[in-house]
Amino acid sequence: MEGFGNIELVFDTVNKSGVKMLQKKYMKQMGHGDARMFFYADSADDLVSSLGGNARVLAEEPYYRFIKRNGLKFITKQKSAWIS
Repeated sequence: MEGFGNIELVFDTVNKSGVKMLQKKYMKQMGHGDARMFFYADSADDLVSSLGGNARVLAEEPYYRFIKRNGLKFITKQKSAWIS
């Protein structure tokens, strides 16, 4: 990819537990319980190492990092722990 110069990519994904949760609950609710989901990344480093080349991780941030959890229902706190 030398022809493109430096590229910065912002990427959003879930980890393996998140994919299982999506399949088990949300895809069923949408009527797609049989949907096959294969892609997840447990860490940015895992994803980058599979890309090869000169790719490197600049930052990795959990999705719920800046969301205040005071007053949230227990189930919401539990789900956010799976995604964070």
